[in-house]
Amino acid sequence: MGKIETTIFVDWENLHSDLEAIQETDECFKLPHFDFNNPEQLLALIRSFLEPEEELKRIYFYVSEPFTEVEPRIKSNKKEELERYKEKNPKEYEEKVNKSGIIQSFNHAIAQQNQVKLRVGRVKFKFVYKFEDKEVYNGLEAKIFIPYLKLRQK
Repeated sequence: MGKIETTIFVDWENLHSDLEAIQETDECFKLPHFDFNNPEQLLALIRSFLEPEEELKRIYFYVSEPFTEVEPRIKSNKKEELERYKEKNPKEYEEKVNKSGIIQSFNHAIAQQNQVKLRVGRVKFKFVYKFEDKEVYNGLEAKIFIPYLKLRQK
């Protein structure tokens, strides 16, 4: 009897968050033992779940596009809002850009692996405004309106 051809579908955002949670509690999944941004290690982990009678045909990775690829598509009124956000929150914006670089590197590296196909979902962004308590003067507190850039799959 022949082997069963198996296709695996991976929702990278969910798997990534699960692996981060596991890394907090399990020593063997912490760096340097396991790096989920290393495609070879990640694929070895995924392949370890195959049964002996299963033969891997393909792994489809569903990933998000990096924020830096979304930015050029932003329309005029949102572009102005983004520019204000960059000015008021340069550190947070820089973190998003840096994370985009990591995402872009991972997407490229995983797509180069044998038996892997990448499916890239478009990201939509919006500004979410929250109130935060800030000390204004001499122990007095005020509610300050703080913008947060929220990214989600379209």
